[in-house]
Amino acid sequence: MKKNLLLVVISVMTMNFAFSQAPITKGDKQVNFGFGNNGAAGFRSNGIYVGMDYCIMDDLTIGGKLGINHWGGDGYSLTILSPTIIADYHFNTLIGIPSQFDFYAGADLGMPFYFGVGSGTGDFDLGTHVGGRWYWNEKWGVNLELGLGILSGGNGAQLGVSMKL
Repeated sequence: MKKNLLLVVISVMTMNFAFSQAPITKGDKQVNFGFGNNGAAGFRSNGIYVGMDYCIMDDLTIGGKLGINHWGGDGYSLTILSPTIIADYHFNTLIGIPSQFDFYAGADLGMPFYFGVGSGTGDFDLGTHVGGRWYWNEKWGVNLELGLGILSGGNGAQLGVSMKL
């Protein structure tokens, strides 16, 4: 009887530990904003971005991001507006890391809009990214993301802040 009780207690504690690992669960939302470099159309620039993630099921988010980059000099000016749809899988539950950290990877799809010299739209871009967050409290964290693809950073990086809603 004591063995069965001990087994039940250990099982419940293990389940609670596993469920506490998810940094984002179904229905959660978070806003992300910051700066980063972008390689749209072969240019390199530092720009800003803002985005939102919505958790459709534990460890899986979808959302959108809007990036703005500007280049100028020697009589030309170009601004690129990059709306992007994103989907991420968050690995915390799978690999068992503490909930103040968030390790994720995903894909993004978007199309750049050019204003200024060479105005118009670019082709659709499919990119991939990998990133991580460290939450210093229940609501705020710092975010670093590395991407491949024009809109996901053009083989670049984005650094920002995340706020859970």
